[in-house]
Amino acid sequence: MMSTLSRYFSRQILLMLSAMTFVLLVTFTSTRFIQYLSDAALGKISADVVFPIMAYRMPGFLAMILPVALFLSILLVYGRLYIDNEMAALRATGVSNWRLIGYTAWSTLTVTAVVALFSLYLNPLGRQQTESILNDQAQRTEFDFVVPGKFHSTGNHQRVFYTESKSDNNDVLGNVFIAEKNDQGQLSVLVGNRGNLIYTPENRQRYLVLTNGHRYNGVPGQRDYNNLSFERYGILVEPPEISDKDTLDEAIPTLTLLKNNSPKASANLQWRLSLPLLVPVVALLAIPLSRVDPRQGRFARIFPALMIYISYLGLLIYGRKAIEQQAYPAVIGLWPVHLLFLGLAVLLFVWPQLRLKRGSLSTNTGSLPSPQAT
Repeated sequence: MMSTLSRYFSRQILLMLSAMTFVLLVTFTSTRFIQYLSDAALGKISADVVFPIMAYRMPGFLAMILPVALFLSILLVYGRLYIDNEMAALRATGVSNWRLIGYTAWSTLTVTAVVALFSLYLNPLGRQQTESILNDQAQRTEFDFVVPGKFHSTGNHQRVFYTESKSDNNDVLGNVFIAEKNDQGQLSVLVGNRGNLIYTPENRQRYLVLTNGHRYNGVPGQRDYNNLSFERYGILVEPPEISDKDTLDEAIPTLTLLKNNSPKASANLQWRLSLPLLVPVVALLAIPLSRVDPRQGRFARIFPALMIYISYLGLLIYGRKAIEQQAYPAVIGLWPVHLLFLGLAVLLFVWPQLRLKRGSLSTNTGSLPSPQAT
C-alpha cells in the first residue's frame, strides 16, 4: 500500500509530467507535422493520411519524450519543495534518501513500463503502419491528388495542372490543362479533351495519355511558338518522392531483432532497450540534482541537469552508431553508458555525506591539543 507521502509525491510528479509531456510533444512534433503538411500541399502525399501517419508515429515520439519529461518533472517538483522548505521539514522527520527514492519509485516504474511498451512494441508496430501508408502513397502519382476545378502545382512548382472532372478511381480526367517550364525558360502548354492514366506492366511505368488536344511550345515574350495538334499524347508520370526517410529497420518487431545478429539489428535492439532503462537512471539523477538552496531558486539546477541528460542521451546515440559501424562490440552493448550515469547518480547521493564526514574529521583533527614541549 502507498503511504500518504508516497501518494503526494506521485501525484505531484505525475501532474507535472503530464504538463511537461504535452509541452514537449507539441514542440517536438510540430516540425514533423509541418513537413507532412508541406508534402501534402506539394502533392507528394494525400492530405487525408497526414493525421494517421502522425498517430502511428506518436509512440515513437512519446518513447523519446517521457524520460526527459520525468527528469524535468522531478527536478521542478523537488526543487519547489526545497524552495518552500518542505523538504527540510521532511528531512527533520527522518525522511532519508532511501525513502525519497521509494516515494519516487511509483511514478518512475509507471513511466518505465509505458516507455518499454512504446519502445519495444507500439513504436515498431506504428512504423510498420507508417511504412505501409507511405509505400501506398509512393505508388500514387501527382494526378491522384488533384482536386477537379482547381489549379495544382507539382514538380517543385515547375508544372501547373488543371482538370475539370475526375473519375472515382482517378484514372479518367476531363478537359486537362498542363503548363510546364523547363530549365531553359521554355514554356510548354498541353490541352486535351480527355486524359487517361495507363500503367504499362512491361516497363512498370505509368503514363497520362491525352486525347484530341494541342501542344504549344515557346519562350514567354516571344512570338515563335510551336503549335502541335494530336489525337493521342503520352506523358511519363514519375512517382512522388516521399520526404520521410523511415527505414525498415525501425519497423522490425523486437522479437525478430532478438534472432538477428547483424550489427544494425543489434544496435537497434540495444537502443530500444536503452529507452526504458534510461527512465530509472535519470530519475535517480534528478533527485540529488534537485537539491537547491532556497535563495537560488527552483531553476538553478535546470541547466547543469539538462547538460547531464544531453550527455547521457548523446553517448547512447554515439554508442548505437558505433555498434552499427562495427566500431564497438555489440556484445557489450550500451550497458557501460547506463552504468556510468548510474554511478554518477550514486556519487551525487553520497557526495554531501562524504563532504560532511570530511569536514567533521578536519574539525576534530584541528581541535586536538598540541603536544607540550619538554
